[in-house]
Order: sequence, then structure tokens, then C-alpha cells
Amino acid sequence: MSNPSDPFLEYLEGHRQDFLDGLCALVRRRTVSTDPAFAGNLVDCAGWLASVGRELGLEARIEETPGHPCVLLRGPEIPGAPKVLVYGHYDVQPAEDETLWTHPPFEPHVEGERLYGRGASDNKGQIWAWLCALKTLKAVRGGLPVNLNVLIEGEEEIGSPHLPDLLTRLRPEITPDVVIVSDTSTAVKFRPTLHYSLRGLVVFEVRLRTARMDVHSGVHGGVLPNAVRELAAILARVHDSEGRVVVPGFYDRVRAIQAWEKEALQRIPFDESEYAGWMGASMHGEAGFSTNERRWFRPTLECNGIFGGYTGAGSKTIVPCLATAKFSARLVADQEPQEVMACLKTWFEAQAPPWVQLEFVPGDSGRPYLLEREGAQEKLFEAARRAVLQGFGEEPLFCRHGGAIPITAEFQRILGAPTLLLGLGSPDDAIHAPNEKFELVNFYRGIRMAVGLLEALAEADRS
Repeated sequence: MSNPSDPFLEYLEGHRQDFLDGLCALVRRRTVSTDPAFAGNLVDCAGWLASVGRELGLEARIEETPGHPCVLLRGPEIPGAPKVLVYGHYDVQPAEDETLWTHPPFEPHVEGERLYGRGASDNKGQIWAWLCALKTLKAVRGGLPVNLNVLIEGEEEIGSPHLPDLLTRLRPEITPDVVIVSDTSTAVKFRPTLHYSLRGLVVFEVRLRTARMDVHSGVHGGVLPNAVRELAAILARVHDSEGRVVVPGFYDRVRAIQAWEKEALQRIPFDESEYAGWMGASMHGEAGFSTNERRWFRPTLECNGIFGGYTGAGSKTIVPCLATAKFSARLVADQEPQEVMACLKTWFEAQAPPWVQLEFVPGDSGRPYLLEREGAQEKLFEAARRAVLQGFGEEPLFCRHGGAIPITAEFQRILGAPTLLLGLGSPDDAIHAPNEKFELVNFYRGIRMAVGLLEALAEADRS
């Protein structure tokens, strides 16, 4: 990896273990934002990240919110240089059943060129790569080439409920020309990817009640409706035989796939059989679209879980009176979350027969994000392309992404800044699942890419 003509790579080669040790220290912290029992861990982690920022010579502030704190790191002012905001998050998903993990989820484990642990890829490894890049720039260059802010939040995994208000409060001092987010995965493993779109999100629950209480299935069975059966009947009607969502208005604003996008899709080296084999499933979805079109360009509606009645060990012979289903809808440009939520509410309430009570409970939502490639943004894409080429040694793929980072739309709305999406994760990193891992080759190459991007943005601003 060492190259005498590249002092940044030389420094990185000499500090690989130091960078990895720091990442392990970060992964070791149990920063589960959805569970109040871990609140103290998130406060401690924010303080630790702030101390790391100070060691890098940055101003470090803990920005309090009604929930978990954010960390703001600020570089020195450089007159005339572009303003850049790097965003990431230090909170993680729950590890859930730790017996499903090969190694304890909060005891980072290196095996070959992979680091295993909760948050290793999403998002601790990716944001840590940026902090390592800042250390590299300080050591080799003596400072930063841009006016830099780094914002690391503690609530991304619960929908960033307090970040919009914080951005509004910080707007007078943070007015970036561009926001950089490394919180996605590459389209193809080990192929660097520049994403230009993210899907939005709508989350809700449907609760159905048929009686005042559960009753004995022998004494009272056969004379009153079963809540689980009634809810299952509604769920079976959500999609038609072609895999389309039947809810009126659901597809009204969906932007059609452009011809140039179809051409770009053809250039992606995607093996559908390998993809299906990794998941252990057969491909299925909305008729008339390819697998990558379905997961990147089309909206979806999924039941994430259904429960009701008795679910413990053994049997309990009852007729359940209550059943619940959890849903998420992934949205694409130009869908509006509240419009979609309203369509879904109207449809589900209309499905309830007169002998049941149905409650529609809206949850989190976030707008989809699309960065137009043409016009003023072309300079940003060219800077990102050059940085990827420096870090990974090959040109990036250019495509959409199926995940959701709702705050990206808020960066545009509140700060008026476009977002570059440069993910360092791999499609098989098992984020949000047992045995999450991070490819260390992506980690080290990502550090070099991050250094190159800040340099390239400074050069582009001068040209």
C-alpha cells in the first residue's frame, strides 16, 4: 500500500494499527440510542469523541438536545476556502439476541481483514475513517485545506428527531457549500460507489381489536372474530398478484427512471444469482422492474412484524382480541412522506369490517433525497470521482441507493447544501443484524479517499 510519491499513504501505512485501535475503542461503546438503559453510554461516547476532536486541534462542543447529544468539531477559519460539513452518527442498533453473534457484539473482533462488532460499519467505522483522515492531514499537510465542521449525532438510528432543530440553531455559524456523508454501502462489494439518491421513509403501526379481552377458545371459540385472522386478511390485500401496492395515490409522485439511469444500471457488475444466494431467497417484487430498479428506483411497502395473542412457549388456547402489525414504506423522488402517510391511513381504515376497531398509528418519516447530476453539482461529482480514484485506485460506480438517511433532505432544506454520498460499507456487512462487520480494506482506502476529497474540493473551489 505504501507509495513513496504519496506522503498521505506513507503516513497511513505507518499508523494502520493506531487507526484500528481507535476504531475498536469506539465500537466497544454500547451506544444503543433506542434503549433508555444506554443513555449514559451515549453521553460518555459523545464526551470521548469531543476529546478526540481536541487532540486533532479542532474546537469541540457537545450540542445538547432533548434526547442524546451531538458532537460538533470545528476547524480553524480559512478565508476563501470552501465550507464543508462532514456528517456521521455514533449511535447503533440494538444487538438483540447476543447468542446469534459469533463473538459478543460490543467486543470488537478482527478476523482476517474484517472487524466484527455492532456499529462497525453503521456508522462507527465510516465516521472514524474521516477522523483518521483529519489526523493524517494534520500530520502531513500541517492543517486542513477547507473550512471544516464535523457533526456526529447520537439519534440517527431513531430517525434524528432533534437534529433539524439543532441544524436550525447552528445555521448562522454552519453554512456549508457541501455536506459529505459516509453512511451507505457500495453497490457491489469492493467497488467504490458514488450514490446520488436515497429513499425516504414512512413508519407506522396498525392495531386491530375485536373484543374486550382474550377468551377461552373452547368455551367461546367460534362465536366471535379472531383479531389475528382479521388483521392477516387485511395484510393479504396490501399487494396485488403483480407485487404492486394497491393503496390509491401511493405511486402518484414517483419519478420515472430516466434513459441515462437505465444505461448506468447496465454498467454495474451485478450478479443476481449471487445476490439471491447470499440472502438465501428467490427474487420477488413489483412486476416489470429489475432487481436493482426495485431496490433503488421504486417505492415499497413492507410489513416488518406482526404479533397478537399468545406467543410464549407451549400453548395457550385462546381467541386473541388484539393484533398489531408494524410497517415501513420506502419512498423515492418525488414522493412526500405526509401525503403517502395519509393515503395509507385512509386505505387501512377503509379495510376494517364493522365488527373490528382499527387504529392507524403514524411513526417516523423522512423525505427521499436526490442530487441532480447536471449543472452546478457537476464540479462536486468530479471532485468526488477524483478522490475515490485516489483512495481506491479505480473509478466509482454511479447509482442510487435503497436505504434512507432522512437528515440528508434536511441538510438541503435547512442549510441549502447538497450532500455527497460516499459510502464505505459493503452490501454484506450485516448492518442491523447479528455479526455486523466492516471490511478493513474499505476502512483504510476510505481514509485516503477522505483526505483526497477535502483536497479536491479546495482545488475545485480555486478553479
